[in-house]
Amino acid sequence: MTIPSASDLNEPVTIVPYDQQWSTLYSDEQKNLMRILAVKFSQIAHIGSTSVAGMAAKPIIDIMAGLADYSPDTCQHQGLIDSGYRHMGDAGIVERQYYIRRQPYAINLHVVPPDGDHWYNNIAIRNYLRVHARARYQYSRLKQKIISNGNTSLLPYSAAKDSFITELKLDALEWQSNLQATNKDLPI
Repeated sequence: MTIPSASDLNEPVTIVPYDQQWSTLYSDEQKNLMRILAVKFSQIAHIGSTSVAGMAAKPIIDIMAGLADYSPDTCQHQGLIDSGYRHMGDAGIVERQYYIRRQPYAINLHVVPPDGDHWYNNIAIRNYLRVHARARYQYSRLKQKIISNGNTSLLPYSAAKDSFITELKLDALEWQSNLQATNKDLPI
């Protein structure tokens, strides 16, 4: 199998207003992935901007699946391929296998350890954005500004928002830690 190059990842980017259909599309695909990967409901999560109501986003559903050995076995891998996914290797992120599907609707699938940093950080950011309207607004505006500045392909778009994401992750992790320290449930 040929591992895709950076140019294979550098697809066009558009940002659109939040679409309520995104949660339904996620739920439909979650069932499919539970069957293919033989995982429980709690081992699949909707992440990224399409998981946050009211947030502008790329119209691509980001899904994270937690597997103890983050590389799907041969049967799981073939099930993903048969469902229209294309394997993109780790796409530059340690302890992740990345799959994309673009029809009938666009999905990015991140297969990661369920107790690893990738899982924990993405859940924290999602939950933080769901609760903090100001951060949601700032992130939506930044994405629109990046596109209007001409960064309309994935690699430069991602690079342009990297420092914001780093700060957002730190804020989200601190917020989540404070909730846990005070024994408060996540308001999600």
